[in-house]
Parts: sequence; C-alpha cells; structure tokens
Amino acid sequence: HTPGPMLDLGPDVVLCQDSTVIFDAGPGFAAYLWQDGTNDQTLAASTAGIYWVETVDSCGIVQRDSVLLTISLLGDIKLPDTSICINESVTYTVNGFDTYAWAPAAGLSCTDCPAVTIQPAQTTTYTLLATTTDGCIKTDTFTVTVNNPGPTLDLGPDVVLCQDSTVIFDAGPDFVSYLWQDGTNAQTLAASAAGIYWVEVVDSCGIVQRDSVLLTISL
Repeated sequence: HTPGPMLDLGPDVVLCQDSTVIFDAGPGFAAYLWQDGTNDQTLAASTAGIYWVETVDSCGIVQRDSVLLTISLLGDIKLPDTSICINESVTYTVNGFDTYAWAPAAGLSCTDCPAVTIQPAQTTTYTLLATTTDGCIKTDTFTVTVNNPGPTLDLGPDVVLCQDSTVIFDAGPDFVSYLWQDGTNAQTLAASAAGIYWVEVVDSCGIVQRDSVLLTISL
C-alpha cells in the first residue's frame, strides 16, 4: 500500500454571518472522524469554533488537523430614510467594510467612502453595496426626500362683513401645521364676529410664518 496524502484542512476561516463553509479533508483516506462524530470526507460548518478531523490512510497511518472558524461581527446595514429641505444635506456613515459603492452619484460627496454627505436636488433613492476582504456583502436602499419650502402665507385683505354673515379665512393647503388665535389647528377658520384674526403656520422645512387680518362688521 502507498501511504495517503498529507492531511491539510487549510488556513483558519473568517465566515460572514448566515453563511456556511465546507471543510474538506481530501479524498485519499480510508477513514474519517470529525469532532462531531461524523465520518464523511467533508463537514459543513456555520458556527464559530475549532473544527478537527482525524483520518486513517490505507497503511493505517493516523493524521489529525484542525482549523479555527470565526464569524464576522459586522451587523446588517440599516440606513434610515430621511427628509431634508432644498439646499440642505445629510451624512451617512457605515464603518467596518473594505469597499463601498454608493449609487447613484447625483448629490453624493463620494461614491466609494465609508461616510458620504448627500445633497440631492430632488427626492432620490440611493443604494449602498459594502464588502469585506473576507467576502461579506451587505446592501441597503434608502430614500432622501427633498422638501420644498411652502408658499408665502397670505390671509388676504381685511374684510368688511355684513351682519349675520360668516367669512372663511383660508391659510392654504401647503403647510404641515396650523395654529389660529382661538387655538384651532385646521387649514380654515370660520369667523362672524369683529376682531383681528391671525394664524401661525409651519411648512415642511420648519419655516414659521404668521399673518393676520382685520374683520369689521358693516352697521
């Protein structure tokens, strides 16, 4: 009989999360025994630890080799969607990877950096593909929404109202919040009594405006 080959499981392995590696002792042996008691030529592994195999060749020579399996601790990329106003920017930072590919390039300060500043001219959905030298790949998609400031608030001219009549003051539909002098929060306010009426509005960019109008009753 000719002695079998030298047993070699190869170098230690760094595995990506949720992945599996196949350790192969080679085909030239008469018997195999892995640390889990199995007797195949190969062993599938997905958890960290030391894996070993003992082989016997056709001459009865026993060999044993081991390999260390570690798991990459890089977490999932979860980049949040965000909203900004026109001419504003937002920065995203993702550490721990060896290569980065951000796309599309429009509005990006860098397409291959771990940290990017994003200032898009319009609402844009971006994708990041990040990889490590160990072959771990992480991707994520996120949207940067660009809000345009609302219009100029204008309740219109002062109003002279006939007795027993009502006027509807309208602040306009393009604001995210409203506050009238009576504490109500609707877009419109019905008024029938003389006085000064005002409203304070906030647009999607956080800009606050206030306007007032004088209501008099015709006698």
